[in-house]
Amino acid sequence: MMINKEKRIYQERIFLDSFDYSELEKTDPILSGGFNVVYRRTCPVEIRLIDSDDVEEIGTTENINFRVMIKGSKSLPDIIRFEITCDNDLFLFYTRDFSVSDFNELKVVQNLVCDYTDFTETFCRIVNNTIQDQLGCFAKFCLRVDGSAKLTFIQVMEYKFLELLSIDFQQTPEEIIRNSISFRYSFMKSKVALMEGRFLEISNLLSIRNPNLLHYLQKNSNCIRNKY
Repeated sequence: MMINKEKRIYQERIFLDSFDYSELEKTDPILSGGFNVVYRRTCPVEIRLIDSDDVEEIGTTENINFRVMIKGSKSLPDIIRFEITCDNDLFLFYTRDFSVSDFNELKVVQNLVCDYTDFTETFCRIVNNTIQDQLGCFAKFCLRVDGSAKLTFIQVMEYKFLELLSIDFQQTPEEIIRNSISFRYSFMKSKVALMEGRFLEISNLLSIRNPNLLHYLQKNSNCIRNKY
């Protein structure tokens, strides 16, 4: 049962990814200034709160949306922007921009082996590994009351935890958050309209060429919907 459900979710994701949303995304306020999205994934992350005494409270795991944006050329971006959002908490919205000099400071402090030109790929690979190997890797996102936060990726070794990467974030200004929520609402409405239009096109085509298949698909779709 679980395998079938996971397979269904995977198939739905492939279907949704087959649509081109690039035109819709151009109105995203976070992309103003010439940014382009080069990566997006949803990853389980442990959210923790840090009190005034720098003590981490017990956290909860949420599915966090990661997006990576670049400004400038892909081979050598002027700015790399990381974005963190959560569908369950629309006001959880954090970003961090890196220039070459910002990255060089991070590289020295954390002894990173990658260069600025590989930073985007390295981050994406770490997120992918965290998703695929949740027993061997995990991520935590620690929030402070002053609006700052720290994202840390950790690899579980045999006798210790190895910190792979740690990035400081800052909560996005409230006005941008409000604009982003408005955009995401409009974006979802447009996505639904786009899919409904495509579904209607397919239905009309099948009603002419293969009405029996259309009837079967509609019946099977209702069975799946009732089952889940």
